Amino acid sequence: MGQRPGQEVGWVPKTKLGRQVQQGEIVSMEEIFTQGLRIKEPEIVDTLLPNIQQEVLGIGFVQKQTDAGEGSVRVEVLPGPRGLGLVAGEIPKQVLRLAGVRDCWTRTFGSTSTLTSSALAVFDALTRTYSVVTQGDWVN
Repeated sequence: MGQRPGQEVGWVPKTKLGRQVQQGEIVSMEEIFTQGLRIKEPEIVDTLLPNIQQEVLGIGFVQKQTDAGEGSVRVEVLPGPRGLGLVAGEIPKQVLRLAGVRDCWTRTFGSTSTLTSSALAVFDALTRTYSVVTQGDWVN
């Protein structure tokens, strides 16, 4: 099959998902997420999202974490009215903006001064929003 737009030149997929993306059987990130598949090759993202941009949240020293230091931040994302904007600290605000969230409040618990822990806590809060079952998800 021919080269897809945005596809890496000379990319040889190593996983089944990579082969499906290269052959055009999977054409969006939504298909990957709804099927609960794991992305193990960066070229998959490069192929499906050719115009994706990266943003550096911060640069600093990384300290080795012990069991006591892991998961010391928890974030709650609460829906807000349209036009509110993002009511959050700088790091959570950047992560939420990159995720496409426009209006919300946030509550943070724990040591929020750690950039990595704060960013991962927001990401964790966003992934948990997919665990909510709505009436539209019920099977008749």
